[in-house]
Amino acid sequence: MKTERLIIDQIKETDKADYFINISHDKKVLETFICRYADTMEEFDFSSYPGRQDLFAIRLKETGRLIGIILYFDEKEDSCEIGYGIGSGFWNQGFATEAVGRFLEYLFRKKGMRTVYASFFTGNDASRRVMEKCGMTYDHFSEKELTYLGVERDLTYYVISKIMWDNQTLITFWNKALSLSEADRAELRNVDPERWKDLAPSKKLFEAACSLGKRKKVLDYGCGNAWAAIIAAKGGCPDVTAVDAAPAAVQAASLYSVRYGTACRIRLECVGTDWLQSVPSEMYDGIFCSNILDVIPPQTAEEIIRETARIIKRDGSMIVGLNYYLSPDAAAERDMKLIDGSQLYIDGILRLVSRTDEEWTELFSPWYVVDRLEHFAWPREKVETRRLYYLKKREAANE
Repeated sequence: MKTERLIIDQIKETDKADYFINISHDKKVLETFICRYADTMEEFDFSSYPGRQDLFAIRLKETGRLIGIILYFDEKEDSCEIGYGIGSGFWNQGFATEAVGRFLEYLFRKKGMRTVYASFFTGNDASRRVMEKCGMTYDHFSEKELTYLGVERDLTYYVISKIMWDNQTLITFWNKALSLSEADRAELRNVDPERWKDLAPSKKLFEAACSLGKRKKVLDYGCGNAWAAIIAAKGGCPDVTAVDAAPAAVQAASLYSVRYGTACRIRLECVGTDWLQSVPSEMYDGIFCSNILDVIPPQTAEEIIRETARIIKRDGSMIVGLNYYLSPDAAAERDMKLIDGSQLYIDGILRLVSRTDEEWTELFSPWYVVDRLEHFAWPREKVETRRLYYLKKREAANE
């Protein structure tokens, strides 16, 4: 396993001295990381560490030297707990966060874990911050769980699920992808604001977003640079809310909405994955959601579908844009593998959850009726294989 600055691999016989210096003889480390103290190299029993499958060295790429360790334990069918320690000479440089983030990817992607826990001695804020930076959240508090160095210790447990990890890595990926460089900003400043009709990547997407201009209150969920929100506002909608989980997307959307003269009609917000749950019922009469539902974990997509059905008015219009269907055979022809028959990961990041038209229709069916399904293509694509669903709330469609 590698990161920008680190290598994470098995403990070797030649790691004894570094392990002794940075872990077993480092009293600062042992205040918060449970390990037997060794006063001298002669009394340090290192024999059981090399070759262990659950224990890994954290090494600096530039030197190959061990600066810390990370391990998983208490393994069950699809869950485990992790522990980690970094030599005090390497603290406050982000190495623990970097190592834990990569180790979580290994546990979820290679070991098949669904849930990973970690704990720290209550009051150890440095370890808490590492866990939070890696997307872990508070799980529970355990009073006087163990005695260490002669003192009864309380433990605070944090947890992250596979779904939480997928969502977090996606936000990080899209935050980077949607960041505007100085050159991008300069180009945007020179754009003719009257060319707002060119914002959509296809004519059919433009027509879909423009149709929401007839609505009174529209939500652009997963807005990116807010091209759909801008088109809806230009089309006449007086009140558009555009939200995204990636801060860079919202920053870009702000610049775009100002440039195209729609800032007064668009409210922008960077939101968490649970934001929809806080929205009052029947709040919007139009919702646009493009290139979102099939690039996130299936459970998250289902939650979004359910919650949008709750917050859309009875006569509202829900428009969903999706990528093309990629079959397992087609993926194999491209040297790709679909996990669980539908999920495509590239560089450890979920990039596609591939479903057929019929499978998406069935997924929508508890809450929506498909009014119509269109297919479209992005620029330079010769065949229209991407999907555009126009949905009606089921209870309204049945009236």
